[in-house]
Amino acid sequence: MLLYFTDAINNKSVAVNPDQIIAVFIGPEGTDLEGKTIINIPSGTLAVVEDYMTVVGRINGELK
Repeated sequence: MLLYFTDAINNKSVAVNPDQIIAVFIGPEGTDLEGKTIINIPSGTLAVVEDYMTVVGRINGELK
């Protein structure tokens, strides 16, 4: 099953395989991604507009 998020760069939908997620965190201060929710996957990072708890909840299967 794929999880859908909104890319913070182009505001378009992106589907992510939850089996490939390594980590979720908030972008660090002083960077272009400051305050954005970041999903780390093997091929890199994905900044999304959804808040941290929404992303983690979807990954855990608690939210749809």
